[in-house]
Amino acid sequence: MDRGIKMSAYKFIYEKLLAGEMFGSIEKHRMGGAYFWDVLYADKLYIHWRHYGQSANKLSLKSLKWILDNIFKMKPEEFLYTYVTQKQYKQIDSYYEGNENDA
Repeated sequence: MDRGIKMSAYKFIYEKLLAGEMFGSIEKHRMGGAYFWDVLYADKLYIHWRHYGQSANKLSLKSLKWILDNIFKMKPEEFLYTYVTQKQYKQIDSYYEGNENDA
């Protein structure tokens, strides 16, 4: 790996993947409401992605860097700004469900 790369954001994403977190976007449903569209998740062997196609690569920090650089074409900080974890989505969704009548 390049020595000049800040690995803290890569490590943060990697550790979330190892803990079973999924990263994705919040998409609006045509019928109203929103849903979670997963774009990055891991199992015991692979990191899976869905971004203008889908595939998987070996579960490693080096593979994560390659996926973010070549598939998503983002720095890890940009990725974290663009996508949320599924847990974050559930927190956001439950907040809005509880406050629907406030609007």
